[in-house]
Amino acid sequence: MRADIRGIRDTGPIAYFLTWTTHGSWLPGDPRGWVKRGGDFRPANPILHTAVVQTMNDQPLELSPTQRGVAHDAIDMTCRRREWVMHACQCRIQHVHVVVTANLTRPEIVLQQLKAWSSRALAAAGLSHRRCWSRGGSARLIFDEYGLQRVVEYVVDGQDRPRS
Repeated sequence: MRADIRGIRDTGPIAYFLTWTTHGSWLPGDPRGWVKRGGDFRPANPILHTAVVQTMNDQPLELSPTQRGVAHDAIDMTCRRREWVMHACQCRIQHVHVVVTANLTRPEIVLQQLKAWSSRALAAAGLSHRRCWSRGGSARLIFDEYGLQRVVEYVVDGQDRPRS
């Protein structure tokens, strides 16, 4: 537990585990399943997926190592400027994971700010895609130190491990 600004014990989250994907990398109907607006998980739908792919204006975005570094630095700078604690950040080819403590800021605002500032940095670095990121993202709440430790370990080390 932690104290809120009024000195009353608060049982709210101690951190957020945020995830978002690059534009076009996880489309409606995707063979892995997909998330409908509002957070409802849906099974694969090959007909829908084909239709969505045919309407895309850009190729799916895959971030180069340099672009991943630019996005990471922008996320780090945004956290520092807003006095949020970034516990871990991993910018991958087609998605980003961030574990952040941002007291008094709703997770959807944190997610939106990190995506916006990293988009600006990528554009300034010469990325020519109209959109960097898919709409929305995932915001999981972390309520205790054990959960925080586990998700930080996953973000830092666990993504390249084979799943059992």
